[in-house]
Amino acid sequence: MHGRGVFVPHWVPARSFELPDGLEPVSVAGRCQGLLGYVVYEEPSALRYHELIWMPSLVRFRGKQRTHRGYFVAVMYVDDETTLRAGREIWGLPKTLARFQEGPRGVTVEAEDGSRVELRYRMAPVAAKVGGRLATLQHAAGGATLFRAKMRSRATGCIAKVTHFQQGSGAAAAGWAGFEGSRALPLGVGIRRFESHMAAPVALER
Repeated sequence: MHGRGVFVPHWVPARSFELPDGLEPVSVAGRCQGLLGYVVYEEPSALRYHELIWMPSLVRFRGKQRTHRGYFVAVMYVDDETTLRAGREIWGLPKTLARFQEGPRGVTVEAEDGSRVELRYRMAPVAAKVGGRLATLQHAAGGATLFRAKMRSRATGCIAKVTHFQQGSGAAAAGWAGFEGSRALPLGVGIRRFESHMAAPVALER
């Protein structure tokens, strides 16, 4: 997959959200490291779409052989039906349809669950080549689903702020628990261009 994106780290109170059975928050002094992400998948990706992600915490899963770590995805908005179905059925991700309106300084997202998010951001002009990995852990019957991706990108510093947040109703919108009580760090990461290799999901047993 290819595209661009913005990631904003947050400090999230561990008591402000709940995790599914089997997942434990990784916290320091009662606070968890969360991430708000906005990603645009572009040509030559197999699918082209927009995505807004809220991950309230880095979590651990104690499997039969070893303990795994990754981010727990609580909210994921997309504007493509194919990735919606694949995310739910293959990776166990809570994808919900939404409308994305991009402007020169950010994006407005209106989701089917009634939530509305306005994210404004400004990237620094100079970017550097950066490599990295990302893992997520989602609850599954009898265990968890592990997703892993490897990325090469041109990344830079980014100042980002949510200027409007309205939480909707229902199970999908409930994933925003912890967001309003969180604190965004002053500097995020802007990715001007990335190439990501996504591995097949791995089923983990307890």
